[in-house]
Amino acid sequence: LLPPSDHRDAMLRTLAGMQEMVEQTMEFARDVTADEATSAHGLRELVSHVLLARAPGGPNLETLEKLEPGPEVVRRVRPIGLRRAVANLVDNAVRHGGSARVRVLSDASGVRIEVDDDGAGLDPAMLERAFEPFFQADPARHRDGTGAGGVGLGLSIARSCMRAQGGDVTLANRPEGGLRASIQLP
Repeated sequence: LLPPSDHRDAMLRTLAGMQEMVEQTMEFARDVTADEATSAHGLRELVSHVLLARAPGGPNLETLEKLEPGPEVVRRVRPIGLRRAVANLVDNAVRHGGSARVRVLSDASGVRIEVDDDGAGLDPAMLERAFEPFFQADPARHRDGTGAGGVGLGLSIARSCMRAQGGDVTLANRPEGGLRASIQLP
């Protein structure tokens, strides 16, 4: 005898969430990007590929995700790790802030990839804690108010990927509202 469809749907959502948590936990534990070789890549092109890969079956690329114009920036990076980090930051921006605007910037101090959203931002005391594995921000950070979303490993994985190549990931509340996640590369 099958449970009512609403119970079955709830069980399927729970199982899907558990599967995602196990997969992300395994990915975090392995962190294969630490051993990845570096190679020269155009960072705008790499970011563009990340955004295009999200389009099929995902949010509408034209309205939710945007790579702002600018010159190409070529750097030696670990491409799998950088793509994973950018994808995680874009996923978070869309999930929690409703959109993602991405910029690739270069100056004398290095290269930055910035991902901005239009969400509620985070309590300043939580900006660093957000990188802890399994950290979940207040449900108000979720656009639908349910607290539904990832399992709290995306930022940990992004930071791990970037630190493995001499960079870092930071979060900051934007003065005009929303959150900025920044990847810094040397």
